[in-house]
Amino acid sequence: MNKLLKGLIYNDNLTLSVLDTTEMVNKAIKIHNLTPLTAAALGRTLTVSTFMASNLKNDGDKLSVVVAGDGVGGKITVCGNGNLCMRGVIDNPEATLPLRADGKLDVGGCVGRNGRITVTKSMGLKEPYSGSSKLVTGEIAEDFTAYYAYSEQMPTAIALGVKIGKTGKCVGAGGVIIQALPFAT
Repeated sequence: MNKLLKGLIYNDNLTLSVLDTTEMVNKAIKIHNLTPLTAAALGRTLTVSTFMASNLKNDGDKLSVVVAGDGVGGKITVCGNGNLCMRGVIDNPEATLPLRADGKLDVGGCVGRNGRITVTKSMGLKEPYSGSSKLVTGEIAEDFTAYYAYSEQMPTAIALGVKIGKTGKCVGAGGVIIQALPFAT
């Protein structure tokens, strides 16, 4: 079962969110026949997008996230709502790359380092809110950290991970996100 836990830390100056999205990533692997590389890229994006959707205020609010880089995986698109009904797709689900020198999946190569993140929130206003920022590394967590800094002016630290087992199934996916509240000391 997917989980999202939120709380306040450091004398209520920071929010802490912890997500377990293993089930969601395994469902995406099955539906899209993802390689370990594309499962990691889409899984990280699904995880951070779930966090973003959890901050929507009203039942009819919707979120759309597009990560458009120049990597072998192509564009990643994730949509969701405040009830955390999420779905996502990657243009080239069968993309592969050699492992990095440290033995890890090259998610940055899959996503690309040149491109943009665009987040659109439909919140029942006349026009949807849209924010955008450049990709930094293609590793997703750093890119969304930059998005929050530049587009939403909100200091944020993001750690995301997707671990794929030898059988191609996700054995663990999730994230930890810390944000400073406006009055934080």
